[in-house]
Amino acid sequence: MIKYKLEYVPCNLCGKIQFETAAYFKSSDLKRINKTLIKKGVRAIGSIDGKFKIVRCKKCDLYWINPRLSKKDLARFYNGFYLKKFEGENISFEESVYGNLNIDQEKGRLKEIKRFKKKGFLLDIGAGPGHFLKIAKDDGFKVWGYELSQAAIKIARDTFKVNIASGEIDKLAVKNNFFDVITLHSTLEHTPNPAKYINIAYQKLKDDGLLVFNVPNYRSITYYLVKLLNLPNPGLIFEHLYYFTPSSVTTLLKDKFDILEITSFHHSRPKFSQLEQTKKPKTQSRLSIFFSELSKANNKTIYIKNRLLFFQIRLLKEFLEYNSSGGKLRLGDVIYVFAQKKSPK
Repeated sequence: MIKYKLEYVPCNLCGKIQFETAAYFKSSDLKRINKTLIKKGVRAIGSIDGKFKIVRCKKCDLYWINPRLSKKDLARFYNGFYLKKFEGENISFEESVYGNLNIDQEKGRLKEIKRFKKKGFLLDIGAGPGHFLKIAKDDGFKVWGYELSQAAIKIARDTFKVNIASGEIDKLAVKNNFFDVITLHSTLEHTPNPAKYINIAYQKLKDDGLLVFNVPNYRSITYYLVKLLNLPNPGLIFEHLYYFTPSSVTTLLKDKFDILEITSFHHSRPKFSQLEQTKKPKTQSRLSIFFSELSKANNKTIYIKNRLLFFQIRLLKEFLEYNSSGGKLRLGDVIYVFAQKKSPK
C-alpha cells in the first residue's frame, strides 16, 4: 500500500509555529474522489477518510489546514477535476459551478474593478478556464492569465483564445512594473504560499497599480452560527489551504499595498451547471420540492426546523454578501479586497 504524504507548515505571514487548533472537519468531496480513484485502481489522494485540522496563528490571526495535502496530491486533484476524472457535483468540472461561463458574475467583478481602473494591462492569477479573462478582454483590457493546471489552460486557450502562462509563479515571463491590474479570484486560499503570490503581484504591478482578490472569511457570521449549532461547515474544504480574516489580510498586505476597500460584497452568486439544470424538472416549484422532501423525512419536525434555519441564514447571507451596505460589515463568507501598490520610497 502506497502511503500518502501530508505537510506540516508554519504561519505563512510570520513564519512562527505558535498556533492553536481552531476546528476539525471531514471532506465528503475527498471521500468521493478517492472512491472514484480506488474503483479505477488508482492511489487515493491524501487520507481516505478525508479528515483535516485547521489551526490559527496566535499572532497573525491567519487560519490554515495543518497538516495539509502535498503539492503533488493537490496537483493530482486539480488536473483530475478539469479532465473530468471524478464523478459527482463539485468534484467534476462539468457538474460544478465552474463548468460554464457565468457572465453576470464575471461582468460584476469587472464592474467593481472599473471603479478604480477603467482600462490597461490585466493579469488574472489562477485564471482557471479563462472565464474572467474572456469578459475583461471583450471590454477592452489587454489580458494575460496564469494558471497551474494544464487541463484548465487548454480549455481557456481552445474556448476563449486567451493568453495563459504556467510554470512557477516567480518565473513569470513578464517584466516588472508592467500591469495596471492584477486579480486573484478565489485563488490565494488554494496556494501553498499566499505571501509569495502577493510579493509577485507587487513586483509585476505598476506604481499605483490595482490588486484585487477574494478569500474565505473565517470571521463570517455563517462560520459562527454553524459552530454555535454544532453543524458541519460547508465552507471548510480540503483544497482551501488557508482561511483569512480582515486583520490577517491587513498583515498580508502590510508595507506593500494601501488598502482601498475590504468588503464582503461580491458577485459570485452560485449558478447551476448546464448538466445540473437539465436534471431539475423545470415545472417543479420550490414549494413542491419542499413538500416532496418533507414526506420522505424520518423526523419531519427536525426537517422543518433545519429548513427554517437554512432560510434565515440565506436571508442573512443575501444582506451581507449581495448588498453593498451589508458587505461593509465584513461578516460574509467572503472577503473582497481592493488595494493599491505603494510607490517605492
